[in-house]
Amino acid sequence: MRYAVLMVAMGLVVGAAGATIPDADYCTVTPCDAYGAVLMCPDYSIALGMVSPIADTQFTVNVRNGNNDPIPAAYVEIVLGTPGNHVLCADAVLTGTTDVNGDVTFNISGGGCTLGTDAVRIIANTYEIRSYAAAKSPDFVTGTGGNGYVDLSDFGEFAACYGSPACPCHDYDGDGTVLLADFGMFAAAYGHKCQEL
Repeated sequence: MRYAVLMVAMGLVVGAAGATIPDADYCTVTPCDAYGAVLMCPDYSIALGMVSPIADTQFTVNVRNGNNDPIPAAYVEIVLGTPGNHVLCADAVLTGTTDVNGDVTFNISGGGCTLGTDAVRIIANTYEIRSYAAAKSPDFVTGTGGNGYVDLSDFGEFAACYGSPACPCHDYDGDGTVLLADFGMFAAAYGHKCQEL
């Protein structure tokens, strides 16, 4: 009898601990899962004279456990790889805590383009739930990277890439070619800069 009670108690402890362990198969990152990348953009709009992040770079991490239950109060970190290929604005936020639905939303203020294995990793409660091979921003020119300002030099490169399958850093939606949807994202970002510039 004591053995049975002990086993039930152990099962409850393990079950309670498992409730806070994310299961990557049930977690989602919207819309990054569709893009295969995390998109960033400096968040200060010169035209508006205020911080005004663009909607296209907003993404929501939903953290769930092995029972497909949401994990509230999960600590989520965005880890960018390959330093030097991206620039973060001083107000960039790379950590957050999920709400009661297991959701936390990010809108990373930054530029540049990082391509390659583990360009971006998303960690929840110390467990990796996602790894993407790209972190992209409209603030990017090949050879110089990002400078914290989406300006004419960025537009020149984007325009030269339009219609091309050979410009992965400007293919924001990850469909393989720089097209109208990518232009819409670039146009929304034009004139945005890091607040400190």
